Amino acid sequence: RLEFVGHYQDVCENPASTTLWLDVGRSSGLDLTYQTLNVKNDLSHFPVPFFDPRDNRTNTLPMVFAGAPDVGLQQASAIVASWFGSRSGWRGQNFPVLYNQLPDRNAIVFATNDKRPDFLRDHPAVKAPVIEMINHPQNPYVKLLVVFGRDDKDLLQAAKGIAQGNILFRGESVVVNEVKPLLPRKPYDAPNWVRTDRPVTFGELKTYEEQLQSSGLEPAAINVSLNLPPDLYLMRSTGIDMDINYRYTMPPVKDSSRMDISLNNQFLQSFNLSSKQEANRLLLRIPVLQGLLDGKTDVSIPALKLGATNQLRFDFEYMNPMP
Repeated sequence: RLEFVGHYQDVCENPASTTLWLDVGRSSGLDLTYQTLNVKNDLSHFPVPFFDPRDNRTNTLPMVFAGAPDVGLQQASAIVASWFGSRSGWRGQNFPVLYNQLPDRNAIVFATNDKRPDFLRDHPAVKAPVIEMINHPQNPYVKLLVVFGRDDKDLLQAAKGIAQGNILFRGESVVVNEVKPLLPRKPYDAPNWVRTDRPVTFGELKTYEEQLQSSGLEPAAINVSLNLPPDLYLMRSTGIDMDINYRYTMPPVKDSSRMDISLNNQFLQSFNLSSKQEANRLLLRIPVLQGLLDGKTDVSIPALKLGATNQLRFDFEYMNPMP
């Protein structure tokens, strides 16, 4: 971590003072040396290292098969892929497929007693669905999550155990003896989709603590994802209502400080930030058919701009942050 700490007096410092600025030369650079750690084969931290929620990069997780998978094996691998994909969210997820090949990174391997990649040919046969973490045969810094089974039915049971969270992950391997069936799913109740059967609060849409807060002389934008079902029929909808309550530090003087609202990088509306204490509540309607309109309380966007994955953005712009 690199942090600049600057002061020019003991009390009453102006954070906007140029005295606190640090000039970095254009020709300067920062050399970093990385050392990969050889972690222990322990499933208690699952899904790490196969997915790390602290990593904001697209997650690439190869899936390894002995050969072309049949229908049962395709179903098992699809369940596991869906589970990892639901956690990747906005990062994105890639699942390269390898047949009887060693991956060059952390990966998931599907194997039965009769059909397994050559690099697992000496692994003991299993008597039940098993999930095990092992070292890469040629690189101890790379881990493989192996889904073992006597047959495709066992692989499907192990995959369901991962997806449903009925497994207590501990140690190098776990046996999936039983998977409790889930209640039948309702239409449009996918966990990463915005609920369509009731109003949804912004608190339900946040993915980390303090996502709906921002601070500083130039507050960072507040972003909220709106993931809608891709086949949601909106042609007869009059719009999407947003009831917004917000708080902010009042500007020291009356100026053009404002809050800008955008959707998918398209400007929607701007609201002044008053220098007097007022109730701050907005009711916005986002029609899905009309084009952009000017107005104080109604905000419209073109239908094509509202997709399955949407990004709602709030920018607080202070013209004179210091008195």
